[in-house]
Amino acid sequence: CKVLNWYSSFEDVRNAYQKALVKTLPSSSHTKDPNEHWEQIAEAMRACCEQACSDGAVQLRQNWISVTSINLTNKRLSILPGSEYDDDRRELKRKLTESLRKDREQSKEMERTFSSRKSRRFFFLIRGCTGRRVGVSVTIYEKDGSLITSQSRRLDRWAEHFEEQFSWPQPGHVDDGTRLVSYCVPDGPLSEAEMVLEFKLLKRNKVASSFQGWWGEVDVRTDKTPPDDLRDFIPVFKKRARSLCDNHRGIGLVSVVSNLLTGLILRRLAKPGESQIREEQAGFRSARECIDHIFTLRRILERQRLQTAVVLLDLKAAFDSAAHHF
Repeated sequence: CKVLNWYSSFEDVRNAYQKALVKTLPSSSHTKDPNEHWEQIAEAMRACCEQACSDGAVQLRQNWISVTSINLTNKRLSILPGSEYDDDRRELKRKLTESLRKDREQSKEMERTFSSRKSRRFFFLIRGCTGRRVGVSVTIYEKDGSLITSQSRRLDRWAEHFEEQFSWPQPGHVDDGTRLVSYCVPDGPLSEAEMVLEFKLLKRNKVASSFQGWWGEVDVRTDKTPPDDLRDFIPVFKKRARSLCDNHRGIGLVSVVSNLLTGLILRRLAKPGESQIREEQAGFRSARECIDHIFTLRRILERQRLQTAVVLLDLKAAFDSAAHHF
């Protein structure tokens, strides 16, 4: 039951188990003894569980120390008795002690990162310990719940999902009284000082990717034709069922050149846009993060000591409401 409950969190394994169980469960008409019938049911459940787990390519981890420590332990146990093997035994003991010490240090580091709320580093350490990699589910469903069996339709469904996420339908009617704001944004060619600043702000130890092939062929500013590298989205699973597209978020794997261009445009728009943004908006502005606003709100509530109703508005898709067409 413990193994079955652990595997039930994987949707593919659970579906395979249920399908095999429907075909394997014995009928009550074959025997009149309830104990014998129950033994047949239990045997069918165990067989279906083993079949589903083997087909799901998921391995249950039995040891919670590193693979190096496990191999050293097994190798040390395989040494033959006798004084002539004492040197080998001492050498393996020294290596095993060092490996276990590293395992303890890693566990302490995981505790420290969890306590300090460094979630990225914490989950990186967890993935290094488990040794299990879960890929993107190849089984997805349509909006009406029907299973997609065609590979081409599966790709089209992902394209539709991301187009709905990053796009918005054209407005049927535009109000003539809409206030138009003119921004004084510099739109001249890129300067050397701007490029040097963007290079300094890039994150270190990142893969540069191959951008030399299209650097001289595509001019995004004049031709308005982005390369194909900027249009690739990778679905990343969030939670719940993997077969639903809504439970994945898209990440665009962009190159260093596109990061430079994006950062330069952002810094050109930041100063003129700051004067047009409402004071209540936060989270994406310098010195006006969400934590700062929460701290200010808490101080006001503590000083006033009045009954207060707080309304938190979650604006859809973080203002991604422009009509894009891929």
